[in-house]
Amino acid sequence: MRKTLVIAAREYNAAVRTKAFIVSLILLPVMMSGSVFVQVLTKKYGADIQERKVAIVDRTPGQQLFDVLQASVEKRNARDIIDPETQRQVEPKFTLIKVEPSAPDPESVNRQRYELSEQMRKKEIFAALELGSEILSASTQPATITSPASSGALEPAIVRYMSNSPTYPNVRQWAQTAIAQATTQRKIEELGNKREVAQTLQRQTQVLAKPLAIQDAGGQITYEKERNQIVNLVLPVALIFLMFVIVLVGSSPMTMNVMEEKQQRIAEVLLGSVRPFELMMGKLLGGAGVALTLMVIYFAGAIWAARKYGYAQYIDLNALLWFAVFSVIAVFLYGAMFVAVGAAVSNAREAQSLITPIMVLVILPMMVLQQLLQSPSGTIATIFSFFPPSAPMAMMARLTIPPGIPLWQPITSLVLLVITTILIVWCAGRIFRVGILMQGQGAKLGEMMRWVVRG
Repeated sequence: MRKTLVIAAREYNAAVRTKAFIVSLILLPVMMSGSVFVQVLTKKYGADIQERKVAIVDRTPGQQLFDVLQASVEKRNARDIIDPETQRQVEPKFTLIKVEPSAPDPESVNRQRYELSEQMRKKEIFAALELGSEILSASTQPATITSPASSGALEPAIVRYMSNSPTYPNVRQWAQTAIAQATTQRKIEELGNKREVAQTLQRQTQVLAKPLAIQDAGGQITYEKERNQIVNLVLPVALIFLMFVIVLVGSSPMTMNVMEEKQQRIAEVLLGSVRPFELMMGKLLGGAGVALTLMVIYFAGAIWAARKYGYAQYIDLNALLWFAVFSVIAVFLYGAMFVAVGAAVSNAREAQSLITPIMVLVILPMMVLQQLLQSPSGTIATIFSFFPPSAPMAMMARLTIPPGIPLWQPITSLVLLVITTILIVWCAGRIFRVGILMQGQGAKLGEMMRWVVRG
C-alpha cells in the first residue's frame, strides 16, 4: 500500500509540475468561456454598425403608422445603439424611408415589391415593411394562412417583411415590437368593453418574412422561392460543426500516430525506405482520405434525409463543392501542425501543451458564430474568412447565408489558404525530418523554430 501511495504521489507531482498542466489549467476555462467573451467583445468593438435603411409602405387608412414607427425608431437610435460603458456605437442606426403605397391591384402591388426588391439587391435599402390595411382594426383576426407569394395579392391582416439578409433579425424584431405596441394602443382606444379588449390583445399583428420579387425574361414579376428561416440559420451552423468534426477526425489523430511510431522505433524502419517528407505527406494524404470518406457518408445521409422529408430544394451542390475543397485544405493545414507536434515530442504529456494552441485556432470561428450569422458581410466575419486558420469554417458560413458573397472573396480566401497550407506543410516537413528520429526530451517551441530555419 505504501509503495502504491509513493507511486501515486510521484505521478501526481510529475503531472502538476509540468508546463502542460499549467497551460491546460489556464487555457481550458479560457476556451470554455472564450466564445461568450469574444461575442461580447466583437459586439462592443467590432460590431457591424452600418446604417440600415428600411422602406415603409403604410397601407393603413390615412397612413397612420408611419409617424408612430418613426418616433419608435428615433427613440431606439437615441437610446439603444450606444453602449453605456464605452460610449461606442454597438448597433446600427435604423433609418425609415416612407414609400407611397401603390394601387391595390395585383399588377401594381407586384411592380412596387419588385422595385423595392431591386433596391435591396443593390443595397440601396436594407429591408422593406408593407403594413396591411386592416392591422389597426380591432375586429381583424390573426392571419394563419396567407396567400401564395407568387399571387401578388395584398394581405391586409399582416405586415410583410422583405430583406435580402434574412439571418439578420434586429430589424424584424424591432418592427414586431413597435407595431404590436402601436396596434394594441389603437385597439384599446377603439374598444370600450374590457372583455373585448382582453380578447383582442391576445391577437397580435404578425410581421411575416416574405421573399423578394424578381422579373423573368418576359417581364412577368414573380417571387423567389420561399426561404425557410430555420434552414437559413441551421445550414451554416451545421456545416461549421461538420467541418470541425472532419478536422478533428482527419487531423488530430496524426499526433498520436507519429508519436507512437517514434516511440516504438517504427519510424526508423520506415525511413529506411522513404524520405521524411514522403512519410509525412503520406500521413497527410491518409488524413485527407478520412475527411473525404466522412464527407461522402454525411452528405449521402443528409441528401437522403432531405429528399425523404421534403427539403431537397435547399441542397446547394455548389456549396457542397466549396465545402469539400475547404475541408480537405483544412485537414492538410491542421494535419501538418499535428504531425509536426507528434515528431517533436516524446510523450502525450509534452504533446498536450503544443496541441492546445492548435485547438484554440480550430474552434476560433465558433467563438464569432453569432457575428457570422447576423452580419455575414460585416467587418468581423470578413476578417475571419480571410484569416487562414479560421478561413475554411468562416467562409463556408458566409457562402451559405443569403444573399451570399461576391465570387472573388471565396476565391481570394482559397488562394491565401492554399499558400498558407503549403508554407505550413513545408515548415512541418523540416520539423518532422529532424524530430522524428530524436528521442528523450521533447523539443520546445523555440527549438522547433530553429529546425524550420536551419533544417
